[in-house]
Parts: sequence; structure tokens; C-alpha cells
Amino acid sequence: MLDALAKQTDDLKVMAGMKAVLDVRPSYLNAAFDEINAKYGSIEAFLKEGLGLTNQDIKALKKMYLQ
Repeated sequence: MLDALAKQTDDLKVMAGMKAVLDVRPSYLNAAFDEINAKYGSIEAFLKEGLGLTNQDIKALKKMYLQ
């Protein structure tokens, strides 16, 4: 994705901003989890109330992504 963006711009600020958005940083993940817990109380409540997933949806996702 960054390579494709580099073909469209040479603006270093744009490139740095996009890299920051695409990075997986513990502080970003922790902030997201904190916000989810503050608003919904739990990840499961977020999945159901925030994303509208059913128990069946969650079960299918777990089967696909968890071993």
C-alpha cells in the first residue's frame, strides 16, 4: 500500500501519516481496547452491540481465526 501511495505522492508528511495509520502499535491497540471497554464494557458487547454480530457470527469468526 505504501509503495502504491509513493507512486502518487512524494509528500513525506503524507507518507509518514499513512505509515502511522497502517502500523500495528501496542499503544494503538491498547487505546482501541480501552475505548471499547469504556463504551461497551467488553469486547463481546462491542461485537454484538457495536458491530451487530450474532452469536453465530462470533462463533464462525472464532472458528476461522482462533486455533
